[in-house]
Amino acid sequence: MPNQPSGADQPSIPILYLNGQLVPADRAYVPALDHGLLFGHGLFETMRAYQGKVFRLDDHLARLLHAAEELGIFLSGEWDTLERAIHATLEANHLRDARVRLTVTAGPGSGLPIFPNTGQPTILISVTPVSQEIAARTAAGYTAVIAPRLRSSQAALVHLKSTSYLENLLARAEAVRRGADEALLLNDHRCIAEGAMSNVFFVIAGKLRTPSRDCGLLRGITRQVVMDLAQALSMDMEAGCLMVEDTMQASEAFLTSSVLEVMPLIAIEGRSIGAGRPGEITRLLAKAYTQVVTRELGQTIRTV
Repeated sequence: MPNQPSGADQPSIPILYLNGQLVPADRAYVPALDHGLLFGHGLFETMRAYQGKVFRLDDHLARLLHAAEELGIFLSGEWDTLERAIHATLEANHLRDARVRLTVTAGPGSGLPIFPNTGQPTILISVTPVSQEIAARTAAGYTAVIAPRLRSSQAALVHLKSTSYLENLLARAEAVRRGADEALLLNDHRCIAEGAMSNVFFVIAGKLRTPSRDCGLLRGITRQVVMDLAQALSMDMEAGCLMVEDTMQASEAFLTSSVLEVMPLIAIEGRSIGAGRPGEITRLLAKAYTQVVTRELGQTIRTV
């Protein structure tokens, strides 16, 4: 993992970007009648910066702006502003390898549940260091449990990265309570949809398998990169419905997200997947992912 600036180099209070201004976190406020606060009317993107450059930034911004239009949040002409703001926030915090969160809400309004809101959108950007623990956990692998609540595959927000995130937080809390790293969400057909904060892949009978879009999942940026890599490597791949019992035949599995990259999944509900350690296909795709990041950003990135 790239070296981070020392703690002394980073501001003692994080600097946020809020509606055109760089502001210390303890002085950053949104209006009490912001519709993101009152109704969860907002979206966010979580990205990863390497050596000061955000990987697949265009893909993240395109997803956000498309979703914002769907939710009646008007961000036309904001692409360049958002791009500059992200880089400015990284620089203000002296961070180069970082987790970047861009949050957009419908902004302040009357406080009444009116759609769409006519106020100016609220734009908030925060950056935090990437945990050094991720590299170590990538070598060892994550464990998961099955979330107890089913997700509707047809819910209006299921394919959007909405700030209405409580369902995911409750699932993740259940995982932590049970000593696991992630929770896998089942849909109303009891198919695996995704992780609470990740997408998921399995290797079953030599074939790479992952839940399809109609299972009710967020089309992850990292998920798509991995699917493209698998195709380029001529891997046998299939997207569809995967039941929990199907995964009992898996020889390996992994999770994907912008921050985790390709994280081996070694056990579900206390049952080992394959040999209970990162598998060959997982390691191959993790290495290929690192190579893509290196090539696109022109930076030397750690090798998993």
